[in-house]
Amino acid sequence: MPAILHGDGNPEGIVFAPQGSAFMRRDNSGIGNAIYAKTTGATLATGWQAVNVGNAELASSSLPVGPVDGQVQRLRLGSSPYEFIRMVYDSTYGHWVGGAEILLQSVSSSSANTGNVWMNIGVGAVIPYKALTDAALTLQVRISGVCHNPSAGTLDLGVQLTPYAVNGGAGTASTDSALVTTTSTSDVMLDSGWVTAPAITANTLAKVYARLRDSVTNNNVADSVTIWGRWIG
Repeated sequence: MPAILHGDGNPEGIVFAPQGSAFMRRDNSGIGNAIYAKTTGATLATGWQAVNVGNAELASSSLPVGPVDGQVQRLRLGSSPYEFIRMVYDSTYGHWVGGAEILLQSVSSSSANTGNVWMNIGVGAVIPYKALTDAALTLQVRISGVCHNPSAGTLDLGVQLTPYAVNGGAGTASTDSALVTTTSTSDVMLDSGWVTAPAITANTLAKVYARLRDSVTNNNVADSVTIWGRWIG
């Protein structure tokens, strides 16, 4: 017969109980790991699965310790009136992950460049940087776009961040680095995948730029260059 049990810690691999039993965790850190259901027979201590009751999205000023896969949390940012960011825990990745959003999109940019000099593609976009980093989140970026490199040189795409204070000037921009590279002389789709954004000294705001560099002086075309961003905890 199924039983109702309680104790500290995750019961998986430790607590034996009939199939259909419930385990209430006294030291739970949120709705995502408060109750476990037994999906295997009484002779096994494995098969306990956390039950996220109603998939509730609770608000807090920090992310819970000991989350379970798929647990959702609304993380409170800044000061009143607060902002919130929805975070989902991915146990395979081992991180809380925010939703991806487009930070910047440049339809087309054709520019003559000086060899080995970084240049902006289009205009930058501003994000509320410090409120998110103060919540112990890390920005990840992903840059992609179709580039035409008419020379036999090396063409790089990158992302640059520059901190700004409200009603103030710019701080020190991040160091340029190539996130994705090609030597193809044909139109080619480049995609960096998700990478940690360049480091800057945190300020209230940050301006995000798409950047391009060629190893030789040339006329390059970058089409539909897009920077995606997401926050990781």
